[in-house]
Amino acid sequence: MDALQAELDRLEGNDRYRSACMKALRYLGDQHDILPSSFCCRGVVREGKGSVWGGGFADIWKGSLSEKPVCLKVLRFFATETDRERLKKEFFHEALIWRQLRHPNILPFLGIADELFAPSLCMVSPWMANGNLIRFLEGNPLHDRFQSILEVVEGINYLHEFDPPIVHADLRGANILVTDNLTCCLADFGLSRVIETQVPGSSMMLKGSLRWLPPEIMDYSLFKHAYFTAIDIYSFGCTIIEIYSGQPPFSHVKNEVAMLNEVLTVKREHARPHVFDDDDLWSLVITCLAFEPDVRPSAGELRQSLYALRAARDANSTADRSSDSEQIAVPSLIGAYQATTVQTFLLRGQKVALVLFWIGCVLLPTSLILYLRLKYLPHA
Repeated sequence: MDALQAELDRLEGNDRYRSACMKALRYLGDQHDILPSSFCCRGVVREGKGSVWGGGFADIWKGSLSEKPVCLKVLRFFATETDRERLKKEFFHEALIWRQLRHPNILPFLGIADELFAPSLCMVSPWMANGNLIRFLEGNPLHDRFQSILEVVEGINYLHEFDPPIVHADLRGANILVTDNLTCCLADFGLSRVIETQVPGSSMMLKGSLRWLPPEIMDYSLFKHAYFTAIDIYSFGCTIIEIYSGQPPFSHVKNEVAMLNEVLTVKREHARPHVFDDDDLWSLVITCLAFEPDVRPSAGELRQSLYALRAARDANSTADRSSDSEQIAVPSLIGAYQATTVQTFLLRGQKVALVLFWIGCVLLPTSLILYLRLKYLPHA
């Protein structure tokens, strides 16, 4: 396993050879419940006396590694041997997939600390002080939400470009973290699956957050293996709604059973949030939320469409700024012209007055002398 992992660390891209190495590594891990020795992370120190958050099967602690803050995802210790073995397999499965992912919009995997919480294992990743995207937006409402959507789709597209593709299977705002430079990255690969020939069994069906799950995961009879990646596309559409509204999908439906009825029986479309003022983006969201998985766009198509929308937005914004500049410039030119005209008039007026003054200086003595001569000198 160490040789396979070393080869995977050396390789770039997602070609067939790298995929074959990943498949062999996962097979060995599943069969023997072991991980490459390079996964072992030494020198991790936990902080505080308790976890900062708890999920269904793991607790989140804060720690440090080489004086840098890290996140510790600690697997809970269950009493029964069956539960322990099952969760350990799922833990190894997540680690083996996550370790191979290298992308700016994927949370980095730093390793596994096997002694810090013994007998429980824990995964180590960078600590994200900004938290998840939804909480970040609550405190930063002016953040560019469209840019966040672009970063999320970059992460999804990266996963789906693997051969065979990797499906995240639990995409939602809580599993999107915000880095220190305000970039979004996908996290929590506990339900992720590498798509080969298997169909989703009981280990996957109805896992994850129900409101973000597509109909084919709620009802096994609707599942189409050829469109396995469409699971993430549906969840992404729900996540866009969540990003813009701050509310989960179908937030008006409080009961989970009623939620299933809304999606599977009524087939009710998601309500457009009142804050959603972009018609083109909403049309794209609706295609992501199509009931039939084969109607939904691929991650690549979705990425292309979103960048086209961004380009159109930027062009419109530039045109609006140019129009505003022209509207400001015309009155300015008129005002400048008027000011110049007045100034010119005043300058000319000064010149005319000066000329008249000198004419007066010349003519006044002459007129005075002529007047005196006519009055006092005897006439011939």
